[in-house]
Amino acid sequence: HCPDDDMHKNYWNFVTEAEIQTLDSSELVSTSCPSWTDDNGKIKAVSSYASWIEVFADNIENIKKQLLDLLKDLRAEGKSIAGYGASVGVTTLLYHFELSNLLDFMVDDNPVRHNLYTPGHHIPVLPSQAIYDRNPDYVLILAWRYADPIMNKHQAYLAQGGHFILPLPDIK
Repeated sequence: HCPDDDMHKNYWNFVTEAEIQTLDSSELVSTSCPSWTDDNGKIKAVSSYASWIEVFADNIENIKKQLLDLLKDLRAEGKSIAGYGASVGVTTLLYHFELSNLLDFMVDDNPVRHNLYTPGHHIPVLPSQAIYDRNPDYVLILAWRYADPIMNKHQAYLAQGGHFILPLPDIK
């Protein structure tokens, strides 16, 4: 069972079912195969770990395609895009989603990462103050699990006309 708080809200819950089906959120669920809650509050369950992997992989590839389409359209319009977050998990996301050529720079709140470059892609990593100094049109929050605190911390960026993009668990 996963905690019901902002930091853990996107983790998987697990259920046992013979076939893929929809359950009411209020129904008792056991814990052996992955499930998730859809936009209507229904719990979606898969019948086996193998089918869950396929569902998960398809979902990630769909998000990747949608995100790349969005970012390429924004770049075609001449918009600037920064990435927020420079952790090892973000590096994995950069590689899998093929984002390196679409980002002007990265920002991170951890001073240890400032004035360095992302591994392999060599995108500069700056303090988060850079979103005010450089004023990108969009900031892609790659540290998506921390999106709420990041957006709350940077309300002034929004007030200046900036926009945040959240890639996971769904593009917003």
